Amino acid sequence: MSTQTYRNGFALAALSVLLLIGSGASAQTRPVELAVSDDRLAEPPPPGSDTVRIGTLRDGDPIHRGSGTARLLKLSDGTHVVRLENLEVVRGPSLFVYLVAHEDPLFPEDVTAGFRDLGKLKSRFGDQNYPVPENADLSAYGSVVVWCDTFKVQFAVAALE
Repeated sequence: MSTQTYRNGFALAALSVLLLIGSGASAQTRPVELAVSDDRLAEPPPPGSDTVRIGTLRDGDPIHRGSGTARLLKLSDGTHVVRLENLEVVRGPSLFVYLVAHEDPLFPEDVTAGFRDLGKLKSRFGDQNYPVPENADLSAYGSVVVWCDTFKVQFAVAALE
């Protein structure tokens, strides 16, 4: 390995550490939860539900990857649920499911500018349901995001159509 290659690698590693520290990743808004279940969930759709909007989950970035389908369901009683189907997402600490105002967030600021926290991700795999609070204005949200609260980064994003 040449000296220049070694220096470039070291500089990249040092820059990564500085960006992590400078991004505020060390300032926690809630306790870090290191383990999300690896069990494949098979929650059924709520009875009497209809799909109102749907989107395909894409990777948050090249490192934070996820796939599956996100559905916004309307139940017979008028309430709503976000349903994740065939979800697969890489490991990460403190993963949550958000309804996000931005239609296709690419950057953390796109998510944090307006979101509704639907709760902790139940599992990295499978089918799972997340009730939407009754007072949520669903017209204000354009996407569903699997969000890492520890490092303030999206792991998976679905634009809802």
